[in-house]
Amino acid sequence: MNANNITVFTLAVLWLAAIAVVVYDRIKYNKYYSSQGKLIVLRFNDSTARKALEEQGFNLCHCAYFNTNRYLFTTEGDRICGFTEECTHLIEDSIKHHQEVIECDNVGMFISEVKKLKQEYGINE
Repeated sequence: MNANNITVFTLAVLWLAAIAVVVYDRIKYNKYYSSQGKLIVLRFNDSTARKALEEQGFNLCHCAYFNTNRYLFTTEGDRICGFTEECTHLIEDSIKHHQEVIECDNVGMFISEVKKLKQEYGINE
């Protein structure tokens, strides 16, 4: 065997080892990769909705008060943030990363889903 053959053989073994590590990681942590939480979205954002959320004791991010942010969302229930149509990629990214997306049509449903989420994460109100 000459030096070129040894180099090619060594590179092939290293590539196979790297692939084996990635495959092992995916198999071992499959549950983690397949379940990345929830995204809860409220399809409107107005002063009435924010007041109802504040009365329930939810922590609203300062961005939730911006007039340009027409929607509200949370991923862990500890803070509710606002976003715009330009940021709807958040929903697409959540689906891509195997998050459950819950779209709420009214404030009552949003409050109910956020409370369930907070219980799942063990966040005290």
